[in-house]
Amino acid sequence: MGKKNISKNIKELMGKYKRTGSIGTSKPKSKKAAQKQAAAIAYQKANESVDKKEFVVSCDRRRLTTQATTKDEAIRNVCWRMAKGNKTRFQELKKNARIIKESFDDIVISLLN
Repeated sequence: MGKKNISKNIKELMGKYKRTGSIGTSKPKSKKAAQKQAAAIAYQKANESVDKKEFVVSCDRRRLTTQATTKDEAIRNVCWRMAKGNKTRFQELKKNARIIKESFDDIVISLLN
């Protein structure tokens, strides 16, 4: 879902707020609060519409699961989690990541140290 669709969704939600004073079951106190809520809803809808797959990643005898749209994104997600914010460790893990199994349902990635 692109920026145009997000903007359109925000506009629709704000139109409903102006007509009814509510967004869904919520009644924001001000126009600014309604705008923030509309933006949050629109971005959440956009995120849900992206086709994500589940990836299982094996590293240091542990298996981690992540949802991502691409293999590279899955590797980045898991490597960053495993590195706990350490950029050097992240680069090491990312460099050694390899796909060891791929199927329609899931992809298993092994991080070799």
